This record gives sequence, structure tokens and C-alpha cells, in this order.
Amino acid sequence: MSRKEQVLIITPPMFEKDLNGEHFRFLDIICPTCNGAGEVPQHGDFFGLEPADMDICQRCNGAGLLIADVVVRWKPDETV
Repeated sequence: MSRKEQVLIITPPMFEKDLNGEHFRFLDIICPTCNGAGEVPQHGDFFGLEPADMDICQRCNGAGLLIADVVVRWKPDETV
């Protein structure tokens, strides 16, 4: 099965433009908790005979989609 992936290649800029870091936003990521449905089963019958009660997904707040905000801040490597 095919899947959509977004890749961020990180390289330091020649000159520092913003001391707060570089900001990247990735949109329309399907929530892995509810698989994009916006709801998750709350309680289910042990044998699976009755339909489970559904509750709003706490991770995506019922939207089914997530946004990834990535901030990159460059600083000296002082481990050397």
C-alpha cells in the first residue's frame, strides 16, 4: 500500500536570519490515534457483540487531522 510522506532536509543557512529559529509547518497529517475518523471507541462489549460507544479523539480534538510545527534553532556544538 502506498503512503504519503513529507521530508524535511536540514542544512544550516550561510547567515543567521532569525534568532528565534526556522519555522516549518506540515499540514493535513492523518491522526494515527483515530485514523482520521475523529472518534475513538470508549467502551466496548467484551465479546464485540454490541457497538462500542464513541468518544472524541483527544489527540486531534475530533478533526481527524494534525499539524506538525517544526522549529529548528542552530547553536554551536559544545561537545567537542
